[in-house]
Amino acid sequence: MAKWDAQAIIKKYERLYNRDANWRSLWQDVADYIIPKRSNILTKNTTGTKQTTKLYDSTAIHANELLAASMKQAITPANLQWFSLRIRNDELMQDTEVMEWLEDCARKIFLGFHQSNFDSEAHELDLDLGGFGMGAMYSEETVPFNGFRFHTISIGDYCIEENTDEVVDTLIRKIQITARAAFQRWGKNAGEKIIKSMDKNPEQYFNFLHMVTPLNETLYQGYYVGLEGKTMPERPRIYREFPYLVPRWGKTSGEENGRGPGFVAMPDVKTLNKAVELELKALAKMINPPIKVSDNGVIGVPKMQPGGITTVRPNAVFEAMQFRVDFNTTQVKADDLKKSIRQVFYSDQLQLQEGPQMTAAESYIRYELMQRILGPTLGREEREFLNPLIRRQFGIMFRAGLFKPMPDQLFGHENEIDIEYEGTMAKAQRSQEVNALTDVLQILGMVAQMSPEVFDWIDLDAMVHWLTDVRGVPKKLLKDIDTVAEIRKQRAAEGQAGQSKQDSMMVAEVIRKLTPALKAGVIPPNAIPGGMGQSVTGPQDMGSSGGIGAAQGTTGQ
Repeated sequence: MAKWDAQAIIKKYERLYNRDANWRSLWQDVADYIIPKRSNILTKNTTGTKQTTKLYDSTAIHANELLAASMKQAITPANLQWFSLRIRNDELMQDTEVMEWLEDCARKIFLGFHQSNFDSEAHELDLDLGGFGMGAMYSEETVPFNGFRFHTISIGDYCIEENTDEVVDTLIRKIQITARAAFQRWGKNAGEKIIKSMDKNPEQYFNFLHMVTPLNETLYQGYYVGLEGKTMPERPRIYREFPYLVPRWGKTSGEENGRGPGFVAMPDVKTLNKAVELELKALAKMINPPIKVSDNGVIGVPKMQPGGITTVRPNAVFEAMQFRVDFNTTQVKADDLKKSIRQVFYSDQLQLQEGPQMTAAESYIRYELMQRILGPTLGREEREFLNPLIRRQFGIMFRAGLFKPMPDQLFGHENEIDIEYEGTMAKAQRSQEVNALTDVLQILGMVAQMSPEVFDWIDLDAMVHWLTDVRGVPKKLLKDIDTVAEIRKQRAAEGQAGQSKQDSMMVAEVIRKLTPALKAGVIPPNAIPGGMGQSVTGPQDMGSSGGIGAAQGTTGQ
Protein backbone atom coordinates (compact mmCIF):
# COMPACT_ATOMS: atom_id res chain seq x y z
CA MET A 1 0.00 0.00 0.00
CA ALA A 2 1.50 3.30 -1.11
CA LYS A 3 1.93 6.05 1.46
CA TRP A 4 0.94 9.42 0.11
CA ASP A 5 2.13 12.79 1.32
CA ALA A 6 1.51 16.24 -0.15
CA GLN A 7 4.68 16.25 -2.24
CA ALA A 8 4.00 12.80 -3.74
CA ILE A 9 0.43 13.73 -4.69
CA ILE A 10 1.55 17.00 -6.33
CA LYS A 11 4.20 15.13 -8.36
CA LYS A 12 1.64 12.57 -9.50
CA TYR A 13 -0.74 15.32 -10.59
CA GLU A 14 2.03 17.13 -12.52
CA ARG A 15 2.96 13.90 -14.32
CA LEU A 16 -0.63 13.19 -15.37
CA TYR A 17 -1.23 16.86 -16.25
CA ASN A 18 1.80 16.87 -18.58
CA ARG A 19 0.63 13.59 -20.11
CA ASP A 20 -2.65 15.28 -21.13
CA ALA A 21 -1.04 18.33 -22.78
CA ASN A 22 -2.13 17.30 -26.30
CA TRP A 23 -5.60 16.46 -25.04
CA ARG A 24 -6.14 19.92 -23.62
CA SER A 25 -5.56 21.43 -27.06
CA LEU A 26 -8.19 19.09 -28.54
CA TRP A 27 -10.62 19.80 -25.70
CA GLN A 28 -10.21 23.54 -26.18
CA ASP A 29 -11.22 23.22 -29.86
CA VAL A 30 -14.31 21.18 -28.93
CA ALA A 31 -15.22 23.68 -26.24
CA ASP A 32 -14.83 26.68 -28.55
CA TYR A 33 -17.10 25.27 -31.26
CA ILE A 34 -19.43 22.77 -29.54
CA ILE A 35 -19.61 23.46 -25.76
CA PRO A 36 -18.70 27.15 -25.32
CA LYS A 37 -19.37 27.17 -21.58
CA ARG A 38 -16.40 24.81 -21.13
CA SER A 39 -14.01 27.12 -23.04
CA ASN A 40 -11.70 27.93 -20.11
CA ILE A 41 -9.42 24.92 -20.51
CA LEU A 42 -6.14 26.47 -21.70
CA THR A 43 -6.91 29.94 -20.37
CA LYS A 44 -9.09 30.70 -17.37
CA ASN A 45 -11.69 33.28 -18.37
CA THR A 46 -13.08 35.71 -15.87
CA THR A 47 -16.73 35.56 -14.89
CA GLY A 48 -19.07 37.10 -17.48
CA THR A 49 -16.62 36.82 -20.39
CA LYS A 50 -18.15 36.18 -23.83
CA GLN A 51 -17.96 32.51 -24.71
CA THR A 52 -18.97 32.58 -28.39
CA THR A 53 -16.41 34.97 -29.90
CA LYS A 54 -15.23 32.33 -32.41
CA LEU A 55 -18.68 31.11 -33.40
CA TYR A 56 -20.60 31.96 -36.57
CA ASP A 57 -22.85 28.86 -36.66
CA SER A 58 -24.61 26.95 -33.86
CA THR A 59 -25.42 23.69 -35.67
CA ALA A 60 -22.92 21.62 -33.67
CA ILE A 61 -23.99 23.16 -30.36
CA HIS A 62 -27.63 22.35 -31.01
CA ALA A 63 -26.83 18.82 -32.27
CA ASN A 64 -24.83 17.99 -29.14
CA GLU A 65 -27.53 19.40 -26.86
CA LEU A 66 -30.13 17.28 -28.67
CA LEU A 67 -27.97 14.18 -28.27
CA ALA A 68 -27.45 14.86 -24.55
CA ALA A 69 -31.16 15.52 -23.92
CA SER A 70 -32.19 12.40 -25.86
CA MET A 71 -29.76 10.17 -23.99
CA LYS A 72 -30.86 11.60 -20.64
CA GLN A 73 -34.54 10.98 -21.41
CA ALA A 74 -33.98 7.56 -22.96
CA ILE A 75 -31.65 6.18 -20.27
CA THR A 76 -32.27 8.04 -16.99
CA PRO A 77 -35.62 9.87 -17.37
CA ALA A 78 -36.51 12.16 -14.48
CA ASN A 79 -40.19 11.18 -14.42
CA LEU A 80 -39.75 7.39 -14.55
CA GLN A 81 -37.96 4.92 -12.29
CA TRP A 82 -35.34 3.75 -14.74
CA PHE A 83 -33.85 0.80 -12.87
CA SER A 84 -34.81 -2.10 -10.62
CA LEU A 85 -32.94 -4.60 -8.47
CA ARG A 86 -32.95 -8.35 -8.98
CA ILE A 87 -31.31 -11.41 -7.45
CA ARG A 88 -29.50 -14.01 -9.52
CA ASN A 89 -30.81 -16.93 -7.49
CA ASP A 90 -33.91 -18.28 -9.28
CA GLU A 91 -35.54 -19.55 -6.09
CA LEU A 92 -35.14 -16.18 -4.36
CA MET A 93 -36.61 -14.51 -7.44
CA GLN A 94 -39.84 -16.34 -6.66
CA ASP A 95 -39.79 -15.22 -3.03
CA THR A 96 -42.31 -12.39 -2.62
CA GLU A 97 -40.65 -11.03 0.54
CA VAL A 98 -37.26 -10.80 -1.18
CA MET A 99 -38.66 -9.15 -4.30
CA GLU A 100 -40.69 -6.63 -2.29
CA TRP A 101 -37.55 -5.69 -0.34
CA LEU A 102 -35.57 -5.19 -3.56
CA GLU A 103 -38.39 -3.11 -5.04
CA ASP A 104 -38.52 -0.94 -1.92
CA CYS A 105 -34.74 -0.38 -2.05
CA ALA A 106 -34.85 0.60 -5.73
CA ARG A 107 -37.75 2.98 -5.11
CA LYS A 108 -35.93 4.74 -2.25
CA ILE A 109 -32.73 5.08 -4.27
CA PHE A 110 -34.68 6.61 -7.16
CA LEU A 111 -36.39 9.05 -4.80
CA GLY A 112 -32.94 9.98 -3.52
CA PHE A 113 -31.89 10.80 -7.08
CA HIS A 114 -35.11 12.68 -7.74
CA GLN A 115 -34.76 14.85 -4.64
CA SER A 116 -31.12 15.70 -5.36
CA ASN A 117 -29.46 17.63 -8.18
CA PHE A 118 -28.78 14.43 -10.14
CA ASP A 119 -30.90 15.23 -13.21
CA SER A 120 -29.28 18.60 -13.90
CA GLU A 121 -25.76 17.33 -13.31
CA ALA A 122 -26.38 14.19 -15.39
CA HIS A 123 -27.39 16.40 -18.33
CA GLU A 124 -24.11 18.33 -17.98
CA LEU A 125 -22.28 14.99 -17.98
CA ASP A 126 -24.06 13.90 -21.18
CA LEU A 127 -23.03 17.17 -22.86
CA ASP A 128 -19.38 16.42 -22.06
CA LEU A 129 -19.80 12.81 -23.15
CA GLY A 130 -21.03 13.78 -26.63
CA GLY A 131 -18.57 16.64 -27.11
CA PHE A 132 -15.34 15.53 -25.43
CA GLY A 133 -16.02 11.79 -25.39
CA MET A 134 -15.79 11.61 -21.59
CA GLY A 135 -17.06 13.23 -18.43
CA ALA A 136 -16.63 13.01 -14.68
CA MET A 137 -19.14 13.33 -11.86
CA TYR A 138 -18.44 13.42 -8.13
CA SER A 139 -21.00 11.67 -5.90
CA GLU A 140 -21.15 12.29 -2.18
CA GLU A 141 -23.53 12.07 0.73
CA THR A 142 -24.47 14.82 3.12
CA VAL A 143 -23.26 14.41 6.70
CA PRO A 144 -25.36 13.58 8.64
CA PHE A 145 -27.15 11.84 5.82
CA ASN A 146 -30.22 13.56 4.40
CA GLY A 147 -29.59 13.15 0.69
CA PHE A 148 -27.10 12.96 -2.17
CA ARG A 149 -25.02 15.65 -3.85
CA PHE A 150 -23.58 15.43 -7.35
CA HIS A 151 -21.12 17.63 -9.17
CA THR A 152 -20.04 17.34 -12.81
CA ILE A 153 -16.39 18.37 -13.14
CA SER A 154 -15.22 20.51 -16.06
CA ILE A 155 -12.94 18.81 -18.56
CA GLY A 156 -9.30 19.77 -18.12
CA ASP A 157 -9.66 20.13 -14.34
CA TYR A 158 -8.99 16.45 -13.69
CA CYS A 159 -6.69 13.61 -14.71
CA ILE A 160 -7.49 9.89 -14.57
CA GLU A 161 -5.73 6.55 -14.35
CA GLU A 162 -7.01 3.03 -15.12
CA ASN A 163 -6.38 -0.31 -13.48
CA THR A 164 -5.51 -3.52 -15.31
CA ASP A 165 -9.19 -4.02 -16.22
CA GLU A 166 -9.26 -0.60 -17.97
CA VAL A 167 -11.56 0.73 -15.25
CA VAL A 168 -10.87 4.23 -13.94
CA ASP A 169 -9.88 3.86 -10.28
CA THR A 170 -7.77 6.99 -9.72
CA LEU A 171 -8.73 10.62 -10.27
CA ILE A 172 -6.97 13.84 -9.32
CA ARG A 173 -8.72 17.15 -9.83
CA LYS A 174 -7.70 20.71 -9.23
CA ILE A 175 -10.25 22.86 -7.42
CA GLN A 176 -10.35 26.47 -6.30
CA ILE A 177 -11.72 27.30 -2.86
CA THR A 178 -12.05 30.72 -1.28
CA ALA A 179 -10.19 31.40 1.94
CA ARG A 180 -13.53 31.77 3.70
CA ALA A 181 -14.85 28.39 2.49
CA ALA A 182 -11.54 26.66 3.25
CA PHE A 183 -11.45 28.06 6.77
CA GLN A 184 -15.07 27.02 7.36
CA ARG A 185 -14.20 23.48 6.29
CA TRP A 186 -10.78 22.94 7.86
CA GLY A 187 -10.29 25.74 10.36
CA LYS A 188 -6.66 26.37 11.29
CA ASN A 189 -5.60 23.25 9.37
CA ALA A 190 -6.36 25.11 6.11
CA GLY A 191 -2.89 26.65 6.16
CA GLU A 192 -1.07 29.81 7.17
CA LYS A 193 -1.75 31.74 3.96
CA ILE A 194 -5.46 31.08 4.16
CA ILE A 195 -5.62 32.18 7.80
CA LYS A 196 -3.85 35.45 6.92
CA SER A 197 -6.14 35.96 3.93
CA MET A 198 -9.20 35.72 6.19
CA ASP A 199 -8.38 39.16 7.59
CA LYS A 200 -7.40 40.88 4.32
CA ASN A 201 -9.37 39.17 1.55
CA PRO A 202 -11.59 36.25 2.59
CA GLU A 203 -12.88 35.86 -1.00
CA GLN A 204 -9.42 35.18 -2.41
CA TYR A 205 -9.18 31.82 -4.18
CA PHE A 206 -6.65 29.13 -3.28
CA ASN A 207 -5.79 26.00 -5.25
CA PHE A 208 -6.26 22.51 -3.88
CA LEU A 209 -5.91 18.99 -5.24
CA HIS A 210 -8.32 16.19 -4.45
CA MET A 211 -7.08 12.68 -5.21
CA VAL A 212 -8.96 9.42 -4.74
CA THR A 213 -7.04 6.21 -5.35
CA PRO A 214 -7.38 2.54 -4.27
CA LEU A 215 -6.38 1.69 -0.71
CA ASN A 216 -6.79 -2.05 -1.27
CA GLU A 217 -8.99 -4.34 -3.34
CA THR A 218 -12.23 -3.09 -1.78
CA LEU A 219 -11.57 0.39 -0.34
CA TYR A 220 -10.50 3.79 -1.70
CA GLN A 221 -8.65 6.62 0.01
CA GLY A 222 -9.16 10.34 -0.61
CA TYR A 223 -6.68 13.16 0.04
CA TYR A 224 -6.87 16.98 -0.07
CA VAL A 225 -3.67 18.94 -0.70
CA GLY A 226 -3.22 22.71 -0.58
CA LEU A 227 -0.91 23.75 -3.44
CA GLU A 228 0.20 27.06 -1.96
CA GLY A 229 1.51 25.64 1.29
CA LYS A 230 1.80 21.99 0.19
CA THR A 231 -0.28 21.03 3.19
CA MET A 232 -2.85 18.32 3.85
CA PRO A 233 -5.67 20.02 5.78
CA GLU A 234 -7.49 16.82 6.78
CA ARG A 235 -6.82 13.17 7.41
CA PRO A 236 -7.34 10.76 4.49
CA ARG A 237 -10.96 9.79 4.00
CA ILE A 238 -11.99 6.19 3.37
CA TYR A 239 -14.52 5.42 0.61
CA ARG A 240 -16.18 2.03 0.27
CA GLU A 241 -16.97 2.80 -3.38
CA PHE A 242 -15.11 4.96 -5.88
CA PRO A 243 -16.87 8.34 -5.58
CA TYR A 244 -15.98 9.56 -9.08
CA LEU A 245 -18.02 8.33 -12.05
CA VAL A 246 -16.07 8.60 -15.32
CA PRO A 247 -17.99 7.36 -18.39
CA ARG A 248 -16.34 7.48 -21.81
CA TRP A 249 -18.06 7.44 -25.20
CA GLY A 250 -15.33 5.39 -26.81
CA LYS A 251 -11.60 4.77 -26.53
CA THR A 252 -8.59 4.36 -28.76
CA SER A 253 -6.35 1.45 -27.83
CA GLY A 254 -3.52 2.63 -25.59
CA GLU A 255 -5.35 5.78 -24.46
CA GLU A 256 -7.14 6.38 -21.18
CA ASN A 257 -9.13 9.48 -22.10
CA GLY A 258 -12.25 9.03 -24.24
CA ARG A 259 -13.16 10.24 -27.70
CA GLY A 260 -16.65 11.15 -28.84
CA PRO A 261 -18.72 12.52 -31.73
CA GLY A 262 -17.29 16.00 -31.13
CA PHE A 263 -13.88 14.84 -32.33
CA VAL A 264 -15.37 13.22 -35.43
CA ALA A 265 -17.43 16.29 -36.34
CA MET A 266 -14.67 18.85 -35.68
CA PRO A 267 -13.35 19.16 -39.28
CA ASP A 268 -16.86 19.82 -40.61
CA VAL A 269 -17.62 22.14 -37.69
CA LYS A 270 -14.56 24.30 -38.34
CA THR A 271 -15.16 24.33 -42.10
CA LEU A 272 -18.79 25.33 -41.67
CA ASN A 273 -17.88 28.00 -39.15
CA LYS A 274 -15.31 29.50 -41.54
CA ALA A 275 -17.68 29.26 -44.51
CA VAL A 276 -20.41 31.12 -42.63
CA GLU A 277 -17.89 33.72 -41.47
CA LEU A 278 -16.73 34.40 -45.06
CA GLU A 279 -20.32 34.45 -46.31
CA LEU A 280 -21.30 37.02 -43.70
CA LYS A 281 -18.29 39.16 -44.58
CA ALA A 282 -19.18 38.99 -48.28
CA LEU A 283 -22.79 39.87 -47.47
CA ALA A 284 -21.61 42.84 -45.40
CA LYS A 285 -19.52 44.08 -48.34
CA MET A 286 -22.52 43.86 -50.63
CA ILE A 287 -24.78 45.70 -48.21
CA ASN A 288 -22.15 48.27 -47.26
CA PRO A 289 -19.55 48.04 -50.04
CA PRO A 290 -16.08 49.58 -49.90
CA ILE A 291 -15.72 52.91 -51.75
CA LYS A 292 -13.31 53.51 -54.61
CA VAL A 293 -12.03 57.11 -54.79
CA SER A 294 -9.36 58.93 -56.71
CA ASP A 295 -6.26 59.98 -54.87
CA ASN A 296 -6.98 63.33 -53.24
CA GLY A 297 -10.35 63.32 -55.05
CA VAL A 298 -12.57 63.85 -51.98
CA ILE A 299 -12.85 67.16 -50.26
CA GLY A 300 -13.18 66.45 -46.56
CA VAL A 301 -14.42 63.10 -45.27
CA PRO A 302 -16.78 60.85 -47.31
CA LYS A 303 -20.30 60.90 -45.90
CA MET A 304 -21.35 57.23 -45.66
CA GLN A 305 -24.71 57.70 -43.94
CA PRO A 306 -27.96 57.56 -45.97
CA GLY A 307 -28.46 60.85 -47.83
CA GLY A 308 -24.94 62.00 -47.10
CA ILE A 309 -23.40 64.43 -49.59
CA THR A 310 -19.71 64.07 -50.41
CA THR A 311 -17.90 66.80 -52.32
CA VAL A 312 -15.32 65.57 -54.84
CA ARG A 313 -12.93 67.33 -57.18
CA PRO A 314 -13.62 67.52 -60.95
CA ASN A 315 -13.15 64.24 -62.75
CA ALA A 316 -12.55 62.41 -59.46
CA VAL A 317 -13.79 58.80 -59.10
CA PHE A 318 -16.12 58.16 -56.18
CA GLU A 319 -18.12 54.94 -56.43
CA ALA A 320 -18.91 51.69 -54.65
CA MET A 321 -16.87 48.63 -55.52
CA GLN A 322 -18.93 45.77 -56.96
CA PHE A 323 -18.61 42.16 -55.79
CA ARG A 324 -20.02 39.06 -57.41
CA VAL A 325 -20.76 36.31 -54.86
CA ASP A 326 -22.61 33.10 -55.73
CA PHE A 327 -24.59 32.66 -52.52
CA ASN A 328 -26.46 29.64 -53.94
CA THR A 329 -23.22 27.66 -54.14
CA THR A 330 -22.11 28.64 -50.65
CA GLN A 331 -25.55 27.82 -49.26
CA VAL A 332 -25.50 24.32 -50.80
CA LYS A 333 -22.07 23.67 -49.33
CA ALA A 334 -23.16 24.94 -45.91
CA ASP A 335 -26.27 22.73 -45.99
CA ASP A 336 -24.11 19.68 -46.75
CA LEU A 337 -21.83 20.47 -43.84
CA LYS A 338 -24.77 20.97 -41.48
CA LYS A 339 -26.27 17.66 -42.56
CA SER A 340 -22.95 15.89 -41.97
CA ILE A 341 -22.61 17.39 -38.48
CA ARG A 342 -26.16 16.38 -37.54
CA GLN A 343 -25.50 12.84 -38.75
CA VAL A 344 -22.40 12.57 -36.57
CA PHE A 345 -24.53 13.50 -33.54
CA TYR A 346 -27.41 11.19 -34.67
CA SER A 347 -29.87 14.09 -34.95
CA ASP A 348 -31.83 12.40 -37.75
CA GLN A 349 -32.52 9.38 -35.55
CA LEU A 350 -33.12 11.31 -32.32
CA GLN A 351 -35.31 14.17 -33.50
CA LEU A 352 -39.02 13.64 -34.14
CA GLN A 353 -40.02 14.21 -37.73
CA GLU A 354 -42.55 16.85 -38.68
CA GLY A 355 -46.07 15.57 -39.25
CA PRO A 356 -48.66 13.55 -37.28
CA GLN A 357 -47.75 12.25 -33.87
CA MET A 358 -45.95 8.90 -33.90
CA THR A 359 -47.85 5.77 -32.98
CA ALA A 360 -46.62 3.50 -30.20
CA ALA A 361 -45.21 1.06 -32.75
CA GLU A 362 -43.31 3.85 -34.53
CA SER A 363 -41.96 5.02 -31.18
CA TYR A 364 -40.68 1.53 -30.39
CA ILE A 365 -39.04 1.36 -33.81
CA ARG A 366 -37.36 4.71 -33.17
CA TYR A 367 -35.98 3.55 -29.83
CA GLU A 368 -34.93 0.23 -31.33
CA LEU A 369 -32.98 2.18 -33.95
CA MET A 370 -31.37 4.26 -31.18
CA GLN A 371 -30.45 1.01 -29.43
CA ARG A 372 -28.68 -0.24 -32.55
CA ILE A 373 -26.82 3.01 -33.13
CA LEU A 374 -25.88 3.79 -29.54
CA GLY A 375 -25.62 0.19 -28.31
CA PRO A 376 -21.83 0.08 -27.75
CA THR A 377 -21.87 3.51 -26.11
CA LEU A 378 -24.79 2.57 -23.85
CA GLY A 379 -23.02 -0.61 -22.82
CA ARG A 380 -19.96 1.38 -21.81
CA GLU A 381 -22.11 3.95 -19.99
CA GLU A 382 -23.81 1.20 -17.98
CA ARG A 383 -20.45 -0.26 -17.02
CA GLU A 384 -18.64 2.99 -16.22
CA PHE A 385 -21.47 5.23 -15.00
CA LEU A 386 -24.83 3.66 -14.15
CA ASN A 387 -23.66 0.47 -12.42
CA PRO A 388 -21.14 2.16 -10.07
CA LEU A 389 -23.59 5.03 -9.50
CA ILE A 390 -26.40 2.79 -8.22
CA ARG A 391 -24.06 0.52 -6.28
CA ARG A 392 -22.62 3.54 -4.48
CA GLN A 393 -26.01 5.00 -3.61
CA PHE A 394 -27.24 1.57 -2.49
CA GLY A 395 -24.21 1.20 -0.23
CA ILE A 396 -24.61 4.69 1.26
CA MET A 397 -28.30 4.21 2.05
CA PHE A 398 -27.80 0.65 3.33
CA ARG A 399 -25.10 1.79 5.76
CA ALA A 400 -27.29 4.71 6.85
CA GLY A 401 -30.07 2.26 7.79
CA LEU A 402 -32.60 3.76 5.36
CA PHE A 403 -33.84 0.42 4.03
CA LYS A 404 -36.17 -2.05 5.70
CA PRO A 405 -34.44 -4.97 7.45
CA MET A 406 -33.02 -7.33 4.85
CA PRO A 407 -34.90 -10.67 4.65
CA ASP A 408 -33.08 -13.58 6.24
CA GLN A 409 -33.20 -15.43 2.92
CA LEU A 410 -30.82 -12.85 1.38
CA PHE A 411 -28.00 -13.27 3.90
CA GLY A 412 -25.09 -14.80 2.05
CA HIS A 413 -26.49 -13.65 -1.31
CA GLU A 414 -25.76 -9.92 -1.02
CA ASN A 415 -23.21 -10.05 -3.83
CA GLU A 416 -25.79 -11.60 -6.17
CA ILE A 417 -27.96 -8.47 -6.38
CA ASP A 418 -28.00 -7.17 -9.96
CA ILE A 419 -29.29 -4.00 -11.60
CA GLU A 420 -31.84 -4.07 -14.39
CA TYR A 421 -32.49 -0.89 -16.37
CA GLU A 422 -36.02 0.18 -17.21
CA GLY A 423 -35.57 3.52 -18.95
CA THR A 424 -37.53 4.47 -22.05
CA MET A 425 -35.08 2.73 -24.36
CA ALA A 426 -34.92 -0.41 -22.22
CA LYS A 427 -38.72 -0.60 -22.04
CA ALA A 428 -39.00 -0.17 -25.80
CA GLN A 429 -36.59 -3.04 -26.31
CA ARG A 430 -38.52 -5.26 -23.89
CA SER A 431 -41.82 -4.36 -25.51
CA GLN A 432 -40.53 -5.96 -28.68
CA GLU A 433 -40.12 -9.19 -26.71
CA VAL A 434 -43.72 -8.93 -25.47
CA ASN A 435 -44.90 -8.37 -29.03
CA ALA A 436 -42.99 -11.48 -30.12
CA LEU A 437 -44.68 -13.54 -27.38
CA THR A 438 -48.11 -12.21 -28.41
CA ASP A 439 -47.48 -13.25 -32.00
CA VAL A 440 -46.45 -16.75 -30.92
CA LEU A 441 -49.54 -17.17 -28.71
CA GLN A 442 -51.82 -16.11 -31.57
CA ILE A 443 -50.26 -18.69 -33.88
CA LEU A 444 -50.46 -21.41 -31.22
CA GLY A 445 -54.12 -20.52 -30.65
CA MET A 446 -54.87 -21.36 -34.29
CA VAL A 447 -52.81 -24.56 -34.14
CA ALA A 448 -54.57 -25.62 -30.92
CA GLN A 449 -57.86 -25.89 -32.78
CA MET A 450 -56.38 -28.93 -34.52
CA SER A 451 -54.02 -30.11 -31.77
CA PRO A 452 -54.76 -28.76 -28.24
CA GLU A 453 -51.64 -30.52 -26.94
CA VAL A 454 -49.46 -27.77 -28.43
CA PHE A 455 -49.95 -25.63 -25.30
CA ASP A 456 -48.27 -28.35 -23.24
CA TRP A 457 -45.00 -26.70 -24.32
CA ILE A 458 -45.86 -23.39 -22.63
CA ASP A 459 -45.03 -22.90 -18.94
CA LEU A 460 -47.85 -20.52 -18.05
CA ASP A 461 -46.56 -19.85 -14.52
CA ALA A 462 -43.15 -18.84 -15.87
CA MET A 463 -44.85 -16.70 -18.51
CA VAL A 464 -46.80 -14.79 -15.83
CA HIS A 465 -43.62 -14.00 -13.88
CA TRP A 466 -41.78 -12.95 -17.03
CA LEU A 467 -44.57 -10.66 -18.23
CA THR A 468 -44.92 -8.96 -14.85
CA ASP A 469 -41.17 -8.38 -14.79
CA VAL A 470 -41.13 -6.94 -18.30
CA ARG A 471 -44.10 -4.66 -17.65
CA GLY A 472 -42.78 -3.61 -14.25
CA VAL A 473 -45.73 -4.91 -12.18
CA PRO A 474 -44.92 -4.58 -8.44
CA LYS A 475 -44.24 -7.95 -6.87
CA LYS A 476 -46.50 -7.16 -3.92
CA LEU A 477 -49.45 -7.49 -6.30
CA LEU A 478 -48.59 -11.16 -6.97
CA LYS A 479 -49.37 -14.03 -4.60
CA ASP A 480 -46.51 -16.15 -3.32
CA ILE A 481 -45.92 -19.75 -4.41
CA ASP A 482 -47.47 -21.33 -1.29
CA THR A 483 -50.66 -19.26 -1.60
CA VAL A 484 -51.05 -20.19 -5.27
CA ALA A 485 -50.48 -23.88 -4.45
CA GLU A 486 -53.15 -23.78 -1.71
CA ILE A 487 -55.64 -22.09 -4.05
CA ARG A 488 -55.06 -24.75 -6.69
CA LYS A 489 -55.39 -27.56 -4.14
CA GLN A 490 -58.69 -26.14 -2.92
CA ARG A 491 -59.93 -25.64 -6.46
CA ALA A 492 -59.07 -29.26 -7.30
CA ALA A 493 -60.98 -30.55 -4.26
CA GLU A 494 -64.00 -28.39 -5.10
CA GLY A 495 -63.83 -29.57 -8.68
CA GLN A 496 -63.84 -33.23 -7.65
CA ALA A 497 -66.86 -32.72 -5.35
CA GLY A 498 -68.62 -30.80 -8.08
CA GLN A 499 -67.95 -33.56 -10.58
CA SER A 500 -69.44 -36.20 -8.24
CA LYS A 501 -72.54 -34.07 -7.71
CA GLN A 502 -72.85 -33.57 -11.45
CA ASP A 503 -72.56 -37.32 -12.07
CA SER A 504 -75.37 -38.03 -9.54
CA MET A 505 -77.61 -35.45 -11.17
CA MET A 506 -76.99 -36.95 -14.59
CA VAL A 507 -77.93 -40.45 -13.37
CA ALA A 508 -81.09 -39.12 -11.71
CA GLU A 509 -82.04 -37.33 -14.94
CA VAL A 510 -81.58 -40.58 -16.92
CA ILE A 511 -83.75 -42.49 -14.47
CA ARG A 512 -86.48 -39.84 -14.66
CA LYS A 513 -86.62 -40.02 -18.42
CA LEU A 514 -86.63 -43.83 -18.55
CA THR A 515 -89.08 -44.45 -15.73
CA PRO A 516 -92.14 -44.80 -18.05
CA ALA A 517 -90.30 -47.41 -20.07
CA LEU A 518 -89.35 -49.26 -16.91
CA LYS A 519 -92.95 -49.33 -15.73
CA ALA A 520 -94.05 -50.65 -19.10
CA GLY A 521 -91.37 -53.36 -18.91
CA VAL A 522 -89.79 -52.21 -22.17
CA ILE A 523 -86.33 -51.87 -20.49
CA PRO A 524 -85.08 -54.50 -18.05
CA PRO A 525 -84.75 -52.93 -14.58
CA ASN A 526 -81.19 -54.13 -14.02
CA ALA A 527 -80.01 -52.45 -17.23
CA ILE A 528 -79.90 -48.97 -15.69
CA PRO A 529 -77.21 -48.03 -13.17
CA GLY A 530 -78.45 -46.29 -10.07
CA GLY A 531 -76.94 -43.25 -8.50
CA MET A 532 -74.03 -43.59 -6.08
CA GLY A 533 -73.15 -47.11 -7.14
CA GLN A 534 -76.73 -48.62 -6.77
CA SER A 535 -78.69 -50.59 -9.39
CA VAL A 536 -82.38 -50.19 -10.28
CA THR A 537 -84.00 -53.63 -9.96
CA GLY A 538 -87.60 -52.78 -10.64
CA PRO A 539 -90.22 -50.17 -11.12
CA GLN A 540 -90.50 -47.71 -8.30
CA ASP A 541 -93.68 -46.06 -7.23
CA MET A 542 -93.11 -42.34 -8.05
CA GLY A 543 -95.87 -41.18 -5.74
CA SER A 544 -98.56 -38.69 -6.53
CA SER A 545 -96.11 -35.90 -7.25
CA GLY A 546 -94.35 -37.76 -10.03
CA GLY A 547 -90.96 -36.17 -8.94
CA ILE A 548 -87.55 -37.84 -9.04
CA GLY A 549 -86.08 -36.53 -5.87
CA ALA A 550 -87.08 -39.74 -3.94
CA ALA A 551 -86.48 -42.24 -6.71
CA GLN A 552 -84.49 -45.06 -5.28
CA GLY A 553 -84.00 -48.63 -6.42
CA THR A 554 -84.07 -51.73 -4.23
CA THR A 555 -81.11 -53.93 -3.89
CA GLY A 556 -81.29 -57.67 -4.20
CA GLN A 557 -81.59 -59.59 -0.98
